[in-house]
Amino acid sequence: MSRILLFSRDPGGANTIAPLVKRLCDKGYDVYLYGKDTALEVYRRYGLACNDLTKEVPEINPGSVKRFIENISPHVIITGTSAEDFTERYIWQAANGKGIFSMAILDQWLNYGIRFSKYGVSGISGYSFDRKLDYIPSRVLVMDERAREEAVSDGIDPEVIIVSGQPHFETILEDKLLISSETIASLRNSLGAGGNDKVVVFVSEPISKDYGNAGNTNFLGYDEKTVFSEVEKALDRISSEIQGKIIFVVRPHPREAEKSWSGINGKISENIKYIVDRKSSSILLACSSDLIVGMSSMFLIEAAILEKPIMSVQIGLTGSDPFVLSKRGSVKTITEKCDLQNKLRSALRGEIPDSCDFDFIKNAA
Repeated sequence: MSRILLFSRDPGGANTIAPLVKRLCDKGYDVYLYGKDTALEVYRRYGLACNDLTKEVPEINPGSVKRFIENISPHVIITGTSAEDFTERYIWQAANGKGIFSMAILDQWLNYGIRFSKYGVSGISGYSFDRKLDYIPSRVLVMDERAREEAVSDGIDPEVIIVSGQPHFETILEDKLLISSETIASLRNSLGAGGNDKVVVFVSEPISKDYGNAGNTNFLGYDEKTVFSEVEKALDRISSEIQGKIIFVVRPHPREAEKSWSGINGKISENIKYIVDRKSSSILLACSSDLIVGMSSMFLIEAAILEKPIMSVQIGLTGSDPFVLSKRGSVKTITEKCDLQNKLRSALRGEIPDSCDFDFIKNAA
């Protein structure tokens, strides 16, 4: 029986890997599912039996990962990719050394080549001068033709790229069917939202951790806190015009520290109540919201698939827009303060479309 090792370190990769498990098992493969950090939570949410890699490999380095691969001796390896963590890179390196076929599945339209280099995303300026791919699997699987073109432009050999689609996208719609109106009402009630109240979710990302603040070479012109501040001020200015109160929910990224948003949890202004929600599933939280605001997070893409109103806010942006739905022309990224206030007012009055055009490859898994 062929052994297949599956691994991811973060939620994005785990959401991509998880839909493959049952299909591989049904086809008779002997599946070894491993994870690390926040990926384990995703696997368990899917009800999948999984193993914590750090319990078998406490010290992650090329040698320890090589020994781990030798012990399992898989015929094929499938992984996600990480922005900063090098575990996947060491797995591909070990696989190449043992002649094992390996595949890495990308889950976002961001930072292609650097994921296979000696640099983390925080070292992106170094990669711009040294685009050597020190860690490359047998194949790199991407979401669509745009991703293939951007990956090639960013230094990845077109011969190793397969346009496969993103398995997670279809599970979003499958998960939506399992969410009842009663479950949505229960979450809104737990957030303190009455019938006329508006739930606005701010989807954070660890931008300051990955790209630095003002003065840093990699600085995008904004970070999660500067964008949050602009959204907060705009909501405050229009809150008296909105029927009901605004429940402003901050959804931290799993890589953000627990204390990063603790200062605003429970804060109440005249018409706005602030809540930090780390625990609700992203699908349920999106379904229970009236508007989702972020920068370029996967959460925004999930919400778009769910046909929920979304906004990409990148006030201060100095380079190219990283948000794929903006690059596709499906959503216009907000980069000006005056536009933000007007768009928020329109959205909370129900004057903008409920959904944007987002097509994706079906049956990716």
